[in-house]
Amino acid sequence: MKRAALYIRVSTPEQEKHGYSIQAQTEKLTAYAKAKDYSIYKIYTDAAQSGAKLERPALQEMIEDIENKKIDVVIVYKLDRISRSQKNTMYLIEDIFLKNNVDFISMQESFDTTTSFGRAMIGILSVFAQLERDNITERMSMGRLERVKKGYYMGGGNIPFGYEYNELTNVLEPVEPQANIVKRMFELASLEQSMTGIANILLKEYPQFRTSINDTTIRRRLVNPVYLGKQKFNGEYHQANHRAIISEEVFYKVQNILATRAHGNAFRRSYLLSGLIYCGVCGNRYSAYESRSKHNGIIYKNKYYRCNARTWKYKKKTGHSCSNRSIKCEELEKHVIEIVKNYAYSYEKKQQKQVINIEPLKQEIKKLQIKQSKLLDLYLADKLNTNLYENKNEELDSHIKELQKQLERLQIKKAKKDIAAPIQIIKNTDFDHSTPEKIKKLLHSVIARIEVTPTDILVFFYNS
Repeated sequence: MKRAALYIRVSTPEQEKHGYSIQAQTEKLTAYAKAKDYSIYKIYTDAAQSGAKLERPALQEMIEDIENKKIDVVIVYKLDRISRSQKNTMYLIEDIFLKNNVDFISMQESFDTTTSFGRAMIGILSVFAQLERDNITERMSMGRLERVKKGYYMGGGNIPFGYEYNELTNVLEPVEPQANIVKRMFELASLEQSMTGIANILLKEYPQFRTSINDTTIRRRLVNPVYLGKQKFNGEYHQANHRAIISEEVFYKVQNILATRAHGNAFRRSYLLSGLIYCGVCGNRYSAYESRSKHNGIIYKNKYYRCNARTWKYKKKTGHSCSNRSIKCEELEKHVIEIVKNYAYSYEKKQQKQVINIEPLKQEIKKLQIKQSKLLDLYLADKLNTNLYENKNEELDSHIKELQKQLERLQIKKAKKDIAAPIQIIKNTDFDHSTPEKIKKLLHSVIARIEVTPTDILVFFYNS
């Protein structure tokens, strides 16, 4: 015989408004346990306790008994009795109950992990718990983004070298002589001095700041947009309220020098379509390459995508090379972005034609659950004998489970229709003002393959 833990929670406002009294829950849970032939190990009651937190005396006692293998099944009257948070509910079910081989039953929702359908429902609850976590994160992120858009500094307690934080105005203000050190640092970098060279010069000129000057801090400061009067948030640059220490001309000149010096990583990151392009003639991949020339101290770069079978190494190894064309990176990337935009709009129109309405099913399930609850009330009032109650309850239970299966299938379809996140993001993205990293990530999330032929460019999408 399974040992059942009956968990009851009430808060004073709920007891008055909804009648979820301790006595009412106790009677219903006890009757249910007896009908299922469970032995009641203990009734755990949290009175006047919020469902938003897990630090409840009776709940913690029950968890301890579960971990000590004293309980086989936990029964609650309604899911929100165990917790009002999807995240906390999933934590209890997956990390406490099931991990200790304890089943979980919620009477009102007919949620029962002893059945295959109940176990399948865990996956659905898990999805919604993740959505809850994502929504919280998104709301926090949106709040930070609003502050960033208003120009407030969002670096927390990390005040950039060269500034101090004015708590009255919430704005960074340049402070001397640190601001002059920053200017000197950028000046030396623009003259193509190495990090070590810059550090050595600054240490001679400003020995009192010895602990703030080294190769690592210099490199980090040289790429910090704060000195340009901007700040970076979620991969995008936003205008800030504080005064710039460095001009745009000097800042971007230094960025160009640093990118050229780094070569490898910066070189690869700048190509949006790397790894996606294939030759329509020989089947080899296309790779990016860069030719450079220098004139009057200015570095000129020409970037192309070309078939790997056109390289000198390939020809030397195989004795032949591909005749397919090379394409300027900017030209191909612009063309592909336009194709992706058109695809996103056409995809959305197709999805709009599919109408999935789950509300009627939800209402029908709710009606049956109300009938089930009334049936239990009649049984508790001795107006129904045990056999009649069990037969009617089993009939309602079977109907509810069938409708819940239908609802699950519709919810999965609806989720597929609603989620299409990359498509929606692409539709709302301003490609002209987004970072290369963000654009590359979006393109790779929807494009499976690009084929370049002598006369055409073919783009193949996932699930198309």
